[in-house]
Amino acid sequence: MAQNEILQIVVFAGVLRRGARRDAGAVEADHGLIDDLAHIMLKVTGYVMLFAPVAVWAAITATVAKNGLLVLWKLIVFMGGF
Repeated sequence: MAQNEILQIVVFAGVLRRGARRDAGAVEADHGLIDDLAHIMLKVTGYVMLFAPVAVWAAITATVAKNGLLVLWKLIVFMGGF
């Protein structure tokens, strides 16, 4: 899964689904756990998105520091092409 190979991901999901069918009580507990994990991940994503503008600013600053102000004009021309 770490190398983004879809076949391994599909096989793993199928095995995980088969394992989750062991009994109804455990499945309900698993659904609750998965739901809680999803809410936690959405909260973490929200925190990351709060800091995204700072990260973009830092990336632009590092690019200008390394390549000079002329690189901004090149980026503006590039974005204007779209």
